Amino acid sequence: MTPFKVICIDDTAQPPTLPSSRRVKEGETYTVIEVAYMKLQSVQGFKLLELDCIFPYEYFKASRFLPIQELVEQEEEALEEAL
Repeated sequence: MTPFKVICIDDTAQPPTLPSSRRVKEGETYTVIEVAYMKLQSVQGFKLLELDCIFPYEYFKASRFLPIQELVEQEEEALEEAL
């Protein structure tokens, strides 16, 4: 898998037992190095290069992030509409 950049758009409702140093922060950019299906939550999850996470918190819900390319496209569309 080729790593790709994402931006965190939701840092709410993270497990209280997850140390703050291993939590994602809204507005921060991360590099996805692995995508996996998280069976317990029944959602896709991202493993991030920037966070050294340990079991059972190795992956973050993909819905917490927006791929950087998608964000750029949304901003371009908004700019075009404003003109």
